[in-house]
Order: sequence, then structure tokens, then C-alpha cells
Amino acid sequence: CVPILYENRCLGVVAVNSYRQDCIFTPEDMMVIEVVAGQSAIAIENARVHAHLQQKNALLEKSISIHNTFYQLMIEGRGIDAILSLLTRMIGISVSYYSYLDVTADTHLFPIRRGVDTFGFLSLAQPFEQFSEMDKITIEQASLSIALELIKENALYEKEVYFREQVFNRLMEGLSGRELDAALEYVNWR
Repeated sequence: CVPILYENRCLGVVAVNSYRQDCIFTPEDMMVIEVVAGQSAIAIENARVHAHLQQKNALLEKSISIHNTFYQLMIEGRGIDAILSLLTRMIGISVSYYSYLDVTADTHLFPIRRGVDTFGFLSLAQPFEQFSEMDKITIEQASLSIALELIKENALYEKEVYFREQVFNRLMEGLSGRELDAALEYVNWR
């Protein structure tokens, strides 16, 4: 018997039977068996690495597909409810969104963050660590999509506030006639 070794790990054993009457292996026989064991170790390790890379590639392809699905929702402007609905369908459990002020302590929460800022939480039926790797990726992508939706909503709100401020300032400066009517209509003050 000769061990199949790869980086000081035993992957198996090569057992060879001799059908000669003396049942003794020559040093040349042993050298051939050791070479076969060494090549077997390399082949086994290459097969393990190949299988691992195939799994990672499949995970990456699925991750890209998930990203594209959430991205399409955002491009279509379907909002947070559509993101939550899709997330619920994808992971098979109900998920809710809570703003930072609505947090309850009796649920498993996953933070929705941008840098150090927390925008809210996803309420999950189980701790995040108990989800499969694919479901974790899906939850993270949904969280990112919601964060981007909230940033977009905030930017639109700030733009409207700025515009309203400009209209008010123009009113104070004496805007009149059609310009005033158009501005008031735009900001829904009429």
C-alpha cells in the first residue's frame, strides 16, 4: 500500500496485489506505484478544485441574475413594495420593511445601510445566518435596492423642496401672470 498524499493530506491509499508467486515488489515496482499515487493525488485535487469552481461559477451566475432582476425593478420605478414582494417570492418567506423609527425587538432584523447610515430594516422570519448562501445574496441585493430607492426618493424630495423655495423666492420678488400660475400649478399650490 502507498498513501495518496497531497500537501501532507492523505486522500486515499493505492493498494496493489501481486500475482507473482513470490508476492514481492521490486524497488522499480514501488517507484511506479508511488508515481501512480502522486499522479492520483494531483488528479483528485484537480477534480475537487474543478467542482469547487463550478459551484462558485453557478453561484456567481445566479447572483448576477438576482442583481439584474432587482435592477430591472428599480429601472421600472416600481418601488419598495415591488422589491419586498419579489424578495418574498425568491426566498419563500414573508419579509417586511421598517423605517429606522419603527423597529420592534421581537423580529430578526437585517439592516438597510449605505456606509454608516442605516435607512431601516428588513424583518425576517429567521436569523440571517440561517439562510442559504443564495438566499443571503438575495436579501443583501434587496437591501441594496431598497437603499437606492430611499436615496432616490430623498433626492427627489430635496429637489422639490429646492424648487418650492425658488418659487417662493420668485413670488417674493414679484413673479406674476402666467409664470406665477405655471409655478403654482407645478408645486400643487393651486
